[in-house]
Amino acid sequence: MHDPARFRQRTLLEWGLLVAVVTLAMAASVRFNWSARVDLAIMDVAIVPRLHAAEEDGGIETVGALWFWCGTLVPVWLAAFAALRLTPRGALISTMVLMGALVGASVAAVAIADVWFAPATGLLGCLLFYPLWSWRRQEAALRFLSAEVERLSREPGLHPVRQSHDRTLDGSMQAVYGMTAQLRDMRRFLADGLESLPEATVICDADGVILVANRRAVALVPAVLSGVNARDPRDSGDGLDPPALPDVIESLFPVPGPGLAYWDALCATLEDHAPVVSSADSQGVELATESDRRYLLHGAPLHGESGRPAGAIVSFIDITAVRRAERQREQTMHFLSHDMRSPQASILALIDLQSRPDRALPEPVLLARIGELAHRTLALADDFIRLAQAESQTLSFTPADLQGLILDATDELWALAKTRGVELRLDLEPDCPPLRVVPALLVRAIANLVSNAIKFGPSGHPVTVRLRRGRGHVAIEVADEGPGIARADQGRLFRPFSRVNDAGGEGPSGSGLGLVFVKTVAERHGGRITVNSDVGRGATFAILLPVRGVATPNDACAIDGQTDGHTDTVN
Repeated sequence: MHDPARFRQRTLLEWGLLVAVVTLAMAASVRFNWSARVDLAIMDVAIVPRLHAAEEDGGIETVGALWFWCGTLVPVWLAAFAALRLTPRGALISTMVLMGALVGASVAAVAIADVWFAPATGLLGCLLFYPLWSWRRQEAALRFLSAEVERLSREPGLHPVRQSHDRTLDGSMQAVYGMTAQLRDMRRFLADGLESLPEATVICDADGVILVANRRAVALVPAVLSGVNARDPRDSGDGLDPPALPDVIESLFPVPGPGLAYWDALCATLEDHAPVVSSADSQGVELATESDRRYLLHGAPLHGESGRPAGAIVSFIDITAVRRAERQREQTMHFLSHDMRSPQASILALIDLQSRPDRALPEPVLLARIGELAHRTLALADDFIRLAQAESQTLSFTPADLQGLILDATDELWALAKTRGVELRLDLEPDCPPLRVVPALLVRAIANLVSNAIKFGPSGHPVTVRLRRGRGHVAIEVADEGPGIARADQGRLFRPFSRVNDAGGEGPSGSGLGLVFVKTVAERHGGRITVNSDVGRGATFAILLPVRGVATPNDACAIDGQTDGHTDTVN
């Protein structure tokens, strides 16, 4: 009885048996003349007014047996068919109309054709079938509801419902109401569970139409998924197709091909005869957005009660931090295997060379080279440690005067500037407000920019350090009159261990971490770093710090022609 198909088969069987029983009862009524009184009552109404006219026309005849049974069985069978196909109310109205048609046809036959048709047998059949059918349907419905309630009460996660002892319709309705209330609570529980998932997740049917999406998924693609949870799946009157998973993939990722191929492969597992695939068998596919955020598209089939696939649950897992950590690990390995080992290997080579008298260097030259390599190693280690400190999760921000921090940074480099014959010029606006910063990190970031300007700028040309107030931000600018940086190379400036002058082999050496450190410090303060340069016209680096802790959209355009270190950097 649990299967609706079996319930339908039993309904047709009972209907056929009941039609047969009523037909036999009608035949018995004719055989034993049980409905004679009803026919006589109708004859009094239909025949008496026609007696004199009928005598003049030759009398009133009785219809033949064939026409009698056709006129009797057809209305009864029509009433039975109406009871099977229509609602109880519709079946009742149809039965009453057919009974009225029987009586009317009998009266009309006498009045028009002087033919008598006894309708009582047909009336008896209609009166017998409708109550008997209603009784059987109510019993079947009660059995079905009781069985379903009992089955649902055994579902995991649901409390059992106390069955009504009288098994009346009211008792069964109360039990069904209690169970549906628990199912609504369970649905709400599952919806809240989907909403609390840490990743953007959607549930779609076998055709890819999205049925439910949590708020992270809606925030990820608001243009596609906005209002998807409020949409009535039965309502398609707006003329718009409901959002589907391929629409989300194509909207979110500029190269959707791998994601669409993965979805097609997942759809293949939703076919009726496809083997069951667990989520562990599908590793997902990695996709990138236009802003280079990395997502792992991962899905798993969902099965219904019968075990057949009913849909899929698909998550967009943000793995940007994981990929960034992997790149940082690779960069660390590169730093340890190349940048840190290279000076030490050179020192060992010098020591080996010094052990051979015929190739030994003068002691002052040897010590100078060893000292240079040692200082290079210390500089690399210091830069790496500073970058790690800037990337740490715990920073202590305190209010500080930016003018004082700039003076501290430039004081450290006066000696280097004098050695190279570079004049340090300060242009500091007096009305810049104090900001909450990490003074040590910001001083080191400014010093890195000034040191680069001194080392890469031509001897005898000034380096200018400016502090000025912009729209919603404060800009710390360091400008030199050096050879400049080609726009094609500016994207590599903020990559770890990347040196713009590596290709030519000219210019001061460095660790490739200085500008990465500056960029990290600026971003940890809620700001950004920009560069404005071209070949032959110097370079201007600027640290933009938001005045109220949040950068405004206009800050990126505050310095005309600048390249934003945040947007042009590939981490």
